[in-house]
Amino acid sequence: MPILYQRTALFLLAHCIPISAVMLAMPGLLSMAGQDTELASMVQLFIMYVLPGVFLEALSRPLSRILVAQRLAAPLMAISMIEVPLNMAINYLLVIHLDLQYLGAAISLSLAAALDLLLMVAYIVGSGRSSSLLAMPSRRAFRGWWNLVRLSYPACFMKCAESWAFTIMTLAASFLPNPQVAVAAVGLAYNVYGVLFISFVAFSMAACVQVRFDRFRSRGSALPRPMPPT
Repeated sequence: MPILYQRTALFLLAHCIPISAVMLAMPGLLSMAGQDTELASMVQLFIMYVLPGVFLEALSRPLSRILVAQRLAAPLMAISMIEVPLNMAINYLLVIHLDLQYLGAAISLSLAAALDLLLMVAYIVGSGRSSSLLAMPSRRAFRGWWNLVRLSYPACFMKCAESWAFTIMTLAASFLPNPQVAVAAVGLAYNVYGVLFISFVAFSMAACVQVRFDRFRSRGSALPRPMPPT
């Protein structure tokens, strides 16, 4: 299991490098496309503050998926319950109280990713499961990447198709006469959509898990057991 986490984390971190390069190049591309100079400068600052969260997500996402695969969903729910009020407080502090506005939102995204990773590692260490999930780096983590490619790339492109549609809408809004207001309105609409959509995602994930467990039972197979604490 530690090798699986290391392999997945390294695989994601390797992809964070070209993704970061594209993100850092976006302000220049916007300027070349004739976008407002002030807007391109705002995009550059936002990207600089949100980039750390990209790399932190590459470490936290595979860890959360491994915990779910080990049927340790309750700790993740508890972590989410802790994160929600803390993230709200951090956003209020940075965006409103300190008046950092959009930069405060970018910083809060990176802080949320750091908090998520920190709480998961704290749970793993505190529960005595560190030896079964975390270990010293191994060269074996650099093997078996082709299996990750075969599984992750199709799912990635399917997920990106939806996100790219909203990105294109945001980019199109930046060509309107008042780009700051238009981009803000599209961003607000996207967040409202996310809030309304997430409940259906939760139901679909729960249904998929239930169907998976029912298939195990119908075949007489043993359900996967969580790693015992050491």
